[in-house]
Amino acid sequence: MTLLVAIDPGETTGWSFYQDGALVEAGVAVGSPPALPAAVYLELNQNRDCSEAVIEKPQTYPMSPVDANDLITLGILVGEWKEYLHRHGADVELALPRTWKGTVPKDIHHRRVLARLTAEEKTRLPKRPRAKNYDHNMLDAVGLGLWKLGRTTR
Repeated sequence: MTLLVAIDPGETTGWSFYQDGALVEAGVAVGSPPALPAAVYLELNQNRDCSEAVIEKPQTYPMSPVDANDLITLGILVGEWKEYLHRHGADVELALPRTWKGTVPKDIHHRRVLARLTAEEKTRLPKRPRAKNYDHNMLDAVGLGLWKLGRTTR
């Protein structure tokens, strides 16, 4: 059994969990590790073949309005997630946004992510309670996992 955890860190961190190439669970965590849901945490601690984890690595872009201090905070969070997952048996890869999703606008990319999922996998995606739509960080984590598995979304 192979396990893959994909993380899109941020103020709210999107995560997705794949088992043998299929999406098992996805959601949003708030805060620093170990804010992963209990199911993922338990799987990681059973010392199965959790051989892979992938985390989106922050990247700066010319002319970006993003505050450098926000990127530093995000970089620290990425390091915390990397260390946490590594400590629980995963080989962790950091992937730049343009590496895994290119420069496709977010709304188009999210439609592509959803199109790559099976009907059963889509039932495992929780919607935000008030907005009744999907959290964008969760969809990025799902897309990142699909990319890592070769089920590309670009």
